[in-house]
Amino acid sequence: MLDFPMVVQSAISSFNNAAIVAPSFFWSAVLMLPLFALVYFYGNDFISRMGWTGLSNPKTRTFNFALCIEVLILAWLIIMPGNYAVLRDSVSTLPFVMAGVIFVLTASVAQKIKAINPPAPAFWGKIKWKKTFRIVSALAVVALAGFAGAPTWWGFLINAAAIACGALVGFRVSRAISPILFTSIMMFAVSAIVLMQPEFFRFGQLGNLTIMHLIFVSMAGALVAAIVALRNVNPRGRIYHSAYVKLKWLGRILAGLCMVLFVLTESVPVFFFITGVFFVMFVMSVWHATSVPENLSKKLWAALVIVFGIMIALPLVASLGLLYWINLPKSNVWGQSKFLL
Repeated sequence: MLDFPMVVQSAISSFNNAAIVAPSFFWSAVLMLPLFALVYFYGNDFISRMGWTGLSNPKTRTFNFALCIEVLILAWLIIMPGNYAVLRDSVSTLPFVMAGVIFVLTASVAQKIKAINPPAPAFWGKIKWKKTFRIVSALAVVALAGFAGAPTWWGFLINAAAIACGALVGFRVSRAISPILFTSIMMFAVSAIVLMQPEFFRFGQLGNLTIMHLIFVSMAGALVAAIVALRNVNPRGRIYHSAYVKLKWLGRILAGLCMVLFVLTESVPVFFFITGVFFVMFVMSVWHATSVPENLSKKLWAALVIVFGIMIALPLVASLGLLYWINLPKSNVWGQSKFLL
């Protein structure tokens, strides 16, 4: 009864059974509905009372929201996941993929901070050894990032090096891509690595994901594909209507088959493929249209932030997406975006 392999197998079986019936991220979101309602109705009033002009300024709103979201995702990657000793695969690429995402996010955050050049806080003038304080603070942040890779020494080193090199690169780079496009790609990358090793992120036990997990991951992929298509393809009214209808039905059938395969396999390559199918469908839709609704890509970006925040159980990210949504002009988003499908 107390044989070690039997105890481990019993624990694994219990975790698997729990994962089938308990998508905790979804139930956490359900319990957070009162918070989301408060954000929807009183979020702008709260920001104005706190004096946060950056989030209420229409000219820099997207930039500032994107910066806040990037900082939160970076902090979540460093603080919240498990450790590399829990991975189910003996040889995993997750540590290297995570280090790459941390590097890119750190570079983007550093570049944005350099661009806005915020004023120094009041306590900065009271510090006597400013250079020493700056060095010690930087080393503390690097060490904190390194501990995200614990208990393995190589995990500590690659995460610490990723955030240190990212900061150095970010402060030297002056040109940046669109905040909406960049954050969408980063959220897609994080969704992929969560799907790659769900137990590391406490997203699901031992890779046994519920249909709710798969729905949210698929929604994130579809929204990213739509945002990239809307922001990079110009509507030209091309493709004959009869050919367009046939191609769209072919894409829908292929997307449906991919969804079935994705549910059965929970495979990362299948996730990439189905996102690619969505992207091709959306590109055809935009190219065939004569015009696209204004602010549609921004609305879909806000929806992506909400879905992503719920998926990684980070209500603050979802609240930022909701806050960005209510600050955009009101429109029938579903009616405007149906042409993509």
